[in-house]
Amino acid sequence: MTLNVRPSTTFFEYRLPSPHPRSLWLAKSSTQWKELYLSRLPGRTPKVMELLASMPNISAAEGFCDTPHSIKLAFHLLGGMIVDHHLFAIGLRSASLSGGENNELESIRIRRMELKTTIQSFEQAFDRVLGTANIGLFIVSYLSMSLMVSIENIAILAGKEGEEESRRMYQIMKFWPQTPEAREAIWHAGQILRFFTLIECMTSFQIVIVYQAGLVLLGYSLLTSIREDAITHPQQIPNITTTRDLPILYLNGTSITQAEAFIHDGSYKPMLQSSCRGADGPATTSLGDGCDVIQTVSEIIVDRACNSEGLSPRLVNGLVKLLNDLGAATRTSEYDLQRQPEL
Repeated sequence: MTLNVRPSTTFFEYRLPSPHPRSLWLAKSSTQWKELYLSRLPGRTPKVMELLASMPNISAAEGFCDTPHSIKLAFHLLGGMIVDHHLFAIGLRSASLSGGENNELESIRIRRMELKTTIQSFEQAFDRVLGTANIGLFIVSYLSMSLMVSIENIAILAGKEGEEESRRMYQIMKFWPQTPEAREAIWHAGQILRFFTLIECMTSFQIVIVYQAGLVLLGYSLLTSIREDAITHPQQIPNITTTRDLPILYLNGTSITQAEAFIHDGSYKPMLQSSCRGADGPATTSLGDGCDVIQTVSEIIVDRACNSEGLSPRLVNGLVKLLNDLGAATRTSEYDLQRQPEL
């Protein structure tokens, strides 16, 4: 669900008691699980949204019989609801373009706000129950990034399903970098890179998350047509007419106040900072160059992975190769995409 696999069940209708009794986790087969599940099913089971929203108020005495499993289950269900939200939004946008009502777009906005609130509740529960700050913030940034942009769409833009689908996705997403949602997505992508360098024991799934953050940053770079030209909303930022005049915001930095201003009106120039380039000090990377973005993300992955035990070298090398292949094709992709005629 959290790797952008299309769900077979609508999550808004999915009802499941959580956390499960241990007997359900230890079921030997799907048939045994179903029998146990039905025998324990209460008269009313809350919807997933209700469960997640109430998580910070649930104490161990009220049913957290297996806390790690419960938190993991909540994470995957929330990730699945985010994927379902993007599928839902695509359908509503298509209907709106065909003459649908504006309240359909308002429905998307309301749903996104509900999910943001749920992510905040999940963050509180994660921090209170497990007390692992860096991992908790890493996971929350991943969920927030995924909520602000469909990683599947970014992968299609990068050529996952072929040149023609990439061109179509460009037409759909070309104005995305000018939105607060895009700026929030790349901020969280940068935070993923930052927290990744602070996590003590890494997992393969965390490597995949960093790879996906690299995709989001690359997608923003590919779609940012302004580069060093006129900024998106110059009337909102007095005395500034080009991106050259903007102060710098390091996406993998710690300045929350600057980040809030950047997300609101784009009043900072987003850049990445890398400390993996030797004694010359940290290097900076502009999001105006997708090839440099990919190189920076690849260096962060390799630098952390080479000092960690238990990670699959095949996975790490495979993801880095995918990123480098994308980086090598970036300049050609930018030219091909931006020269496409309006549909």
